[in-house]
Order: sequence, then structure tokens, then C-alpha cells
Amino acid sequence: MLQVRFIKTEAPRLIKKAEEDITDVERTAERLRTAEEQLVGDVCNHLADVQPMVTMLSTLTGQIQELEKYSQYLHCLAEIEDLRFLLQFRLVELLLVSVTDIYCAEPLYVAYVCGRGKNALPLQRACVLTSELTFWA
Repeated sequence: MLQVRFIKTEAPRLIKKAEEDITDVERTAERLRTAEEQLVGDVCNHLADVQPMVTMLSTLTGQIQELEKYSQYLHCLAEIEDLRFLLQFRLVELLLVSVTDIYCAEPLYVAYVCGRGKNALPLQRACVLTSELTFWA
């Protein structure tokens, strides 16, 4: 009998407590739905604001990649130009060595060839050789 009395007195209180808990859960769920809808709206607005920047950044990234290719190309051209200058310098150096060798070996011939004009080279000219470049003294 005690159990029946306990159920009679406690059951309405437990039912009321369960109804209050259900109401709290429904309010919480409604707040979460509202927050979710707000977040979805904020995300959509943010994506709409960011989309033009994403397109612009994509375009700029492509341009940067093109500029990097051109930079590499120009670097290769600079290397080729340096090699061309070095080859030209070495060819001139070899030419001067050859001319110097001829002059030192055949001074009379050079004097004869150079002596035809007004500015004839005197036979006393000497050949000066340096480690970097051969030139006339």
C-alpha cells in the first residue's frame, strides 16, 4: 500500500518534472535551430563577399606563376649572355695572342705591312704579355 501511495503522490510531480524537462529541451533545440540558421546565413553572406576575392586571387596566382616562368627565362638569358661575353673575350684574347706571336716572331713583316701607311710602326716596339690579356706596348 505504501507503494501505491508513493506512486499517487510522486507520479504527478515526476510527470510535471518530465514535462518541464521536455519544455527545456524544446527551447534549447529551438535556440540551436535559430543559431544554426543564423550561422548558415552568415556563412552564405561571407561566401558571397569572398567569392570575388577568390576569383581575383586565382587570377593573380596564375600571373605570378607566369612571372616566375619569365624570371627563369630571363635568368637563363643572362647566363647565356655571360657565356657569350666570356667566349667573345677569350676569342679576342686568342686573336691578340696570335697577332702578338706573329709580331714577335716576324717583326720585319709586321713593320713592312704596318709601314705602308703614314703611321708606320717602329721596329723597336715590344710585345707585352699579361696573364689576363695580351696587348701591344
